[in-house]
Amino acid sequence: MVLDKKCLGHLIKEARKLKSEKIKSKYTGQNLADDLKISRSYLGDIESGRIYPKYELLTRIAESCEVPLSFFSENNVSKCNKENEKVNTKEKINNLIKDNGIETIAAHFEGEEFSEDDLEDIENFIKYVVQKRKNRN
Repeated sequence: MVLDKKCLGHLIKEARKLKSEKIKSKYTGQNLADDLKISRSYLGDIESGRIYPKYELLTRIAESCEVPLSFFSENNVSKCNKENEKVNTKEKINNLIKDNGIETIAAHFEGEEFSEDDLEDIENFIKYVVQKRKNRN
């Protein structure tokens, strides 16, 4: 079984997080791109699942992140499934917004992506606002 591009990209992000924990400092996409001598946008294309890296580059990613090459195998698909759950929650939020005629909701955050708990809080807040709106009408 070959990992899909999105799953592989997610695992590369996970490998960067592991490297951050090891070095006790954030290991950013820019840090990894610099270590690999590739552009940040090229790494972004890989991490977002738009393209597959060549085997040689994937090997260098593993070395830079200090994980075994096997980290990027089907043994870690469960980590991708967790990411897919986040995507499903994001889709539910987007559908809530669209279905209720809300044009814009903005959120600003710094750091990593929203956690599953954060996304659930956002979803609950939107439901609250929608219900409050309905009660006014």
